[in-house]
Amino acid sequence: SSASASASAGGARRFALLAALRDFAAEHLGAAEAAAVAARHAAHYLEAGERWAAALDQRGGADALRELALESDNLLALHARAVAGQLPTVPDAGLRAAQVLHALLLHRGPTTLDRELLDAALGAAPDAPPTLRAQALTARAEVLRLLGEIALARADLAAAAALAPTSAPRLRTRLGWLHGVLDADQGRYAEARAGLEAALAAAVAQGDDDLGGRISSSLGIVAHLEGRLGDAEVCYERAVSACHAAGNLRTEGFALANLANLHGELGHPGADAEHSRAHALAREIGSRPLELQVAGSRAHHLHLGGDLGAARSAYRAGLTLARELGDRRFEGLLAGNLATLCLELGALDEAEALYDETLAIF
Repeated sequence: SSASASASAGGARRFALLAALRDFAAEHLGAAEAAAVAARHAAHYLEAGERWAAALDQRGGADALRELALESDNLLALHARAVAGQLPTVPDAGLRAAQVLHALLLHRGPTTLDRELLDAALGAAPDAPPTLRAQALTARAEVLRLLGEIALARADLAAAAALAPTSAPRLRTRLGWLHGVLDADQGRYAEARAGLEAALAAAVAQGDDDLGGRISSSLGIVAHLEGRLGDAEVCYERAVSACHAAGNLRTEGFALANLANLHGELGHPGADAEHSRAHALAREIGSRPLELQVAGSRAHHLHLGGDLGAARSAYRAGLTLARELGDRRFEGLLAGNLATLCLELGALDEAEALYDETLAIF
C-alpha cells in the first residue's frame, strides 16, 4: 500500500501519504490499484473528518480541532481529487470533504478558502443527493454572509430550501433561522423577528436545544438592535442556558459575549465575568471567530466606559483578527465603531478612512 499508518498526537491511527511513496506508486502500481488506494485514503479521512467536525463545538473540541488541522492537507487532497472526478467509487466525496473543511475553517479561517472549496464541490456535483446538496448550499450561505455578499447568500438559502425534504426538519428549521439572520443584517427587524420566532417554535417542537439556543441568541440581537433591552437580556440568557444544556460551547460563548455587551451598556456588574467566561470557552474549543466576538464586545465595553485609548487598541486588534479570518461583516462593524471613537479623539483622517471602509463593506 502507498499509505503508511502512524499515530497522531491524539493517538488515533491516520494514513500519511508520503511523497516518496506516491512517486513509487505512480511508477509501479497499475491504474486500478492506484485508484483503490486513493479511494481507501478518501474513505478513511472522510469518516475521521466527519467525526472530528461533529465534536468541534463540544467539550474537548480543541482536540478535534487539532486533529482536523493536522489532517487538513489530506482532506484538501481528497477534495481536489473528488472535484477532478478521480474518486468515482467514493460517494459524494467532494461535498463531504468541503463540509468537513467548512467546519474547520469556520473556527480558523480564511473565509475565502472556505468559499472556494464549497464553490468547487457544488460545481462538480450538480446531481448530488438533494439533502447533501442543500446542506452544502446552506454552508456556503453562511460563508457568503461573512463575506458581506447577502444577495448571493439569500440565493443559496432559496436553492437549499427547494431541495431540503420534509424528512429533514432540522435543516429546514436551520434555513428559516438563517433567513431571519439575513433580514436582521439588512435592518429588516420586523421580518427577522417573525422568521426567527417561527424557527424557534419549530426547534422547540423538535426538542432541539442546540438550534433553539442559536435562534434565541439571534432573537436577542434583534431585540438589542431595536432597543428592547429587557427582551434582549431574556433571549441571551435563554440562549446561554439552551446551548450549555446542548453542549454547544461555541454558541454558548457567542451568547455570553452578546449578554456581556448588553450588560456593559446597562452598567451591570456581571459584564466582566461574562466576557471572561466567553473568552475561556473560545480558548477551550480553539474558536478564533468566538475570540473575535469577545474582542469586539470588550472593545465596545471599554469604549462605553470612557477608556478610549484602550478601546482604540482593542478595536484595532479586533480588526486585524477579522481581516485574518476574512470576516468582512465583523470587520465592517468594528471599523464603524473605531471610526466613531476616532471622531471622539479628534483623529479625523483615521475616522474618515474607517467610515469609507465601513461603507465599502455594507
